[in-house]
Amino acid sequence: MLVDSLTFTREQVDKWKYLGKPVFPLTHKGFSGTSLQNTTLEDFPRWFGGNLTVYRFRTGWVTIDPGTTSSIEENGFILINDDKRELAVYHLWGE
Repeated sequence: MLVDSLTFTREQVDKWKYLGKPVFPLTHKGFSGTSLQNTTLEDFPRWFGGNLTVYRFRTGWVTIDPGTTSSIEENGFILINDDKRELAVYHLWGE
């Protein structure tokens, strides 16, 4: 189920990096508009940039932050570039 959408500028997206490589900022804590220093980011490479829209979905899966009781239900994402010619789908598997 679609939860919402967020838009990000090229300047914001250019900061979504891990170890110098472009990533989609998704970890077991959820999606963050800023890149975090977390090895999970290696699993979510990003192939395009620019101004982007992120659509967030509830997938029916629950993701638990390892070592905590914190969970998230919004773990499906669609990333679309400004001219709507490039699309990527990201999903953080849960339980």
